[in-house]
Amino acid sequence: MIAIQWLKEYTVDWQHLVCLLYALRELGGDNSRSDTITFIRRNALLALTADDNTPYPTQHEPRWHTDIAYARKEAA
Repeated sequence: MIAIQWLKEYTVDWQHLVCLLYALRELGGDNSRSDTITFIRRNALLALTADDNTPYPTQHEPRWHTDIAYARKEAA
């Protein structure tokens, strides 16, 4: 198992990373950010709340989209 020092288990960020890695594996790893987000939403991999769908103050997309993009960047 790979230890990721910056990420504590069972946090929201950890859950996003786990969902992201699962989605990338299922999609074959060669896909766009949009493909990944669509896969996660269609398969209900996250229990999204109203807060998750509210954008961060400097963003226009749902907060969970930004979080998945960040997890994707950090996992690379």
